[in-house]
Parts: sequence; C-alpha cells; structure tokens
Amino acid sequence: MTFSQLDSNLEVYLRNTELAERVSPEGANPKLRSFKQKLDVLEERLKGMNLGYPKEAAELRIWLDKAEQLRGIRNELVHGRWGLEARQGFVVNILGLPGSESQKVKSYTLDGLGELVAFTYEVSTTFWQLRRRLP
Repeated sequence: MTFSQLDSNLEVYLRNTELAERVSPEGANPKLRSFKQKLDVLEERLKGMNLGYPKEAAELRIWLDKAEQLRGIRNELVHGRWGLEARQGFVVNILGLPGSESQKVKSYTLDGLGELVAFTYEVSTTFWQLRRRLP
C-alpha cells in the first residue's frame, strides 16, 4: 500500500510541473505509466534544479537513488514466486524460470520483510516531505 501511495504522490507532483507536460507525449495531463518513467522525469527535473536549489537538488539525488533501489526490490517481490522454508524460518522469493542459470533465490525472515516495509515507508515519507520544498 505504501508503494502505491508513493507512486500516486509522485504522479500528482509530476502532473503539476511544467517539465512533465513537456516531457510527456500525452500533453498537459500526462499519464506516466510506470514508476521508472516517473523517476526518469524527476531525474530530468533534477538537472535544472542544481543551480537554483542546490540543497534540494542534493536531497533529491539521494532520494532518487533510494527510490531506484526500492523499485528494484518491489519488482523482485512482485514478479517472484513465493515459498516457505518452514524448518529454517524463511520466506523464499524465486526469480527466473525453474532450472535456468539466471534463476535467483532470495530468503527473507519475517523481520527482514518488515525492514523492507520500513524502507518503503521511509522512501515514501521522505518524498512527501521533500516535494513541499521542490520548485
């Protein structure tokens, strides 16, 4: 839920900026389809902020790095297959096709998943606070 809220808040912010209107091929009210597209538009906006708003630009750079990290985590969690290692106390997320060399298995404790939720909340809250100071 927190990721969806972040995604929506980011879209609302971008819809209210001149840059989003110029970057989007869809006109004055762009429907930015993916979280990655939204981050790319915000990255473009960062280029123009460095001179007039250096503090905010630096904070936005840090936030963009965390948001990109969160995007990767979210994609793995959503697109992976889930299983349990009950004896060891792990929840397992499997990425890739069974038997393929590119398959990855990540094990999480419940506390580890809780940390991912906390990280998602931190990234979302930071954007909510930062967007009030962004031009």
